Amino acid sequence: MNSIRNKIVISAIGIILILAGSLANATVIGSNILMNGNAENGMVSWTPTTGGFQTQNSGWYSISAPEGSKFFTGGSSNTPSTAAQSINISDLSALVDSGSLGVSLSAWLGGWASQNDNMVIVADLLDGTLSSLATLIIGPVQAADRSNLTGFLYRSNALLLPTGTRSIEVTMTATRTAGTYNDGYADDVKLVLSEVADVPEPATVALIGIGLAGLRFRKKRQT
Repeated sequence: MNSIRNKIVISAIGIILILAGSLANATVIGSNILMNGNAENGMVSWTPTTGGFQTQNSGWYSISAPEGSKFFTGGSSNTPSTAAQSINISDLSALVDSGSLGVSLSAWLGGWASQNDNMVIVADLLDGTLSSLATLIIGPVQAADRSNLTGFLYRSNALLLPTGTRSIEVTMTATRTAGTYNDGYADDVKLVLSEVADVPEPATVALIGIGLAGLRFRKKRQT
């Protein structure tokens, strides 16, 4: 009897551990699904694909990181310089294919003084065969955007995930246009999934518009 009870307990523990592992690996909706998007752990979780993509400490040449103590840069004597990270979202396939899941890409992007060195970040939305379905792009931030001052500006973009999206590859590309150092900067890179409300049918939108117009007209007449 005790042996049967022990087997049941062991089986239950095994199931709990399996469920816990599944939950730990589940894609989280509403939070940043990129690892180390703030550069605080150096290049951990990012794969440099070209050039000498790297991180610098806040205060390097008096440049302050918008978030935390580090930020991404293109590196020395290269153009362009890239780093990438891939995120599997296949566990959310039902939500994706129902058309009720959106994605937003955001980051602080910057550069050095009057130089047009810049950073562009692309999120490539891929299907199960790694074919591209759509892309999200933020950047570049040019010198004129920064008023020729060294620093960062916030940029974001969003869209509805196409049916069939199973993974997202995010690539940061720093481009050098002057000098010897690639001063394309990025910090606090975020990729966030969110459930979206149903979009009203065109006829419904038209009726809402007519109703609002009538309301404004009534108010005008009453005044």
